[in-house]
Amino acid sequence: MQHKRHITGILFSLLPVFLGSVSQAKAQQLSVVSPYQGTWHYQNGNELFIVTLWKEGDSLLGHYKMVTINSSGVIISTLYNSRKLYNANSQIKWPPVINTSIVDFSASGVFLDNTINYENVSSLAGDIRLDMQQTSPLTIHWKIKKGKGIRLINEPELNIPIDIILTKVSNEIDLE
Repeated sequence: MQHKRHITGILFSLLPVFLGSVSQAKAQQLSVVSPYQGTWHYQNGNELFIVTLWKEGDSLLGHYKMVTINSSGVIISTLYNSRKLYNANSQIKWPPVINTSIVDFSASGVFLDNTINYENVSSLAGDIRLDMQQTSPLTIHWKIKKGKGIRLINEPELNIPIDIILTKVSNEIDLE
């Protein structure tokens, strides 16, 4: 019986320390910017796929573009950009084409490939998953697939990379 009281006493004496640690962790967690936020790159030869992600509320939003670069890494041309005019006669930009929720070291949700140029199709929707990898520099595994449902006859494939590793190059959010 004496042994049980001793253990109970130790547990109750450690309780304030534990609760203090939990509240301190929560306070630190709230002030930390999401590691997903920023600019990410994937390079294949002279093509550079650039993804920009930012948090709004509980959602992780983003845009992407594909550019060509020279041997010095300078952008030569833009092959496509998801942040484009929705209607050529107006200045309305596409809303974010990446919309995910973050759970631990993964983010999943939906995306639009609005870089499709096929008959009357202006975009294809699908599912996206981003898995944070504990590397230096920080990387995420980008995996997308077309959404389920009815398909068009001769529907085009997605125009954007579907299974790549993106490397974080900046904490800055640059949409230009």
